[in-house]
Amino acid sequence: MINYSQSHSPKNLCGSVQYFYHEPEIIQALGGCHYNKWSGIASETLGRGTSIHAEINHANFEKQLSYIHGASWLLPKNFLTDIGLMSEDYFLYYEEIDWCIRNNDQYQLCYCPEAKVFHKEGASIGSKSLTQESSLFADFYLFRNKLKVTRKFYPEALLTVYITTTLQFFNRIRRRQWNKAKLIIQILFGKQSYSQK
Repeated sequence: MINYSQSHSPKNLCGSVQYFYHEPEIIQALGGCHYNKWSGIASETLGRGTSIHAEINHANFEKQLSYIHGASWLLPKNFLTDIGLMSEDYFLYYEEIDWCIRNNDQYQLCYCPEAKVFHKEGASIGSKSLTQESSLFADFYLFRNKLKVTRKFYPEALLTVYITTTLQFFNRIRRRQWNKAKLIIQILFGKQSYSQK
């Protein structure tokens, strides 16, 4: 990653290729994700589900990066001086998005195709993965922080993010995930802290 970063561009933030730990033949992310401010969703984890044997145009995927996936990230010390530390306002999820929005294209985003990380997605807090649904704990921070980033950086997109989140509420109803649907409504009406009550 250091060699790739140094040969890539004078100022960059570098990710890696991440594989599912329990499915090491399947890619979890090529560096990171594409973020859609109008939905508030990291709408496409780049390369997710691709076989390691597939032909991959890494340069094309690299151009689509909105942020580097936090499980593997190499950044220069100057980035911390120029942009600052990762925001602690989020606790979980969207902190990488916040960091890259604050970057404002000062540092180019890239990932090293030869750098491999085997990631136990969702192992610590119950995030959605190939084999498990997301926990209520993970959903709370996902939905709360989506609104937090939108309010902070893209207030013009708040209406469409609320509409998208409402559609996600109805999708939880359709899937009979009553607790998750209730949680989304609570967040839309201002819930800011997580409790299991």
